[in-house]
Amino acid sequence: MKYKLIALDLDGTLIGRDLRLNETTKTAVAAAQSQGIMVTLATGRMFKATLPYARELNLSTPLICYQGALIKHPHTGEELFHRAIPLPLARKAIKVIQGLGRHLNVYVDDELYVAELTPEAEAYTSHSRVEAHPVGNLLDFLNVGPTKIVVVSQPEATDGVVATLQKELGQDLLVVKSYPMFCEIANLGCGKGQALAHLASHVGVEREETVAIGDNLNDIDMIEWAGLGIAMGHSPPALLAIADMVTGSLAEDGAARAIESLLKD
Repeated sequence: MKYKLIALDLDGTLIGRDLRLNETTKTAVAAAQSQGIMVTLATGRMFKATLPYARELNLSTPLICYQGALIKHPHTGEELFHRAIPLPLARKAIKVIQGLGRHLNVYVDDELYVAELTPEAEAYTSHSRVEAHPVGNLLDFLNVGPTKIVVVSQPEATDGVVATLQKELGQDLLVVKSYPMFCEIANLGCGKGQALAHLASHVGVEREETVAIGDNLNDIDMIEWAGLGIAMGHSPPALLAIADMVTGSLAEDGAARAIESLLKD
């Protein structure tokens, strides 16, 4: 087997709106692991929101979370990598987002904090299955650099929010769209691609021995870096254009089919 490490995006790649892993996916991942291939999740989700899926898939490889800002072992809780947003830049980002009148989340020590429990906060917590802690003014609350900031918008507004924040903050921070409603902000030294490179080095795997599968713009750097970058069939054109291979859509179990094809090679 040429490949030794597979990194899988979660939302839109393995799970849809029902937030469930199907049996086809679980069987494909189990088959890969039975052949000695390491499998990890590479997601924008918090570690605590990723862990239930890792356990359901019986993963033992460190998980890439928060758009690559955190790599953490699912069994031991050991942090292999953590790069937070510097506090001055986080405060700048919060001020810009507040000026846009948008709801925002901040993440510290794998906990989610919001100014108040807005409908946007409730939509996010329902999607992520985590609790949000309302703390009032986030600028007054925040005294350490957060792991990540997320702006929650209506889907039709997200692209505009991303464009505005990339213009205002993109020189200093990573700004990406991860889901129709979410614009995510992290340390500029993060990204799923950089995290996958770090993880591969940690586990002794060469770049050409890695596979990455994803479906959205926040997966571009991971798809580019991996030895084999695979885009889901429903991915946006920018991701399809740089992928080495295109598999089926989420509805077609594209990630599972791609893994199955690798195991046959």
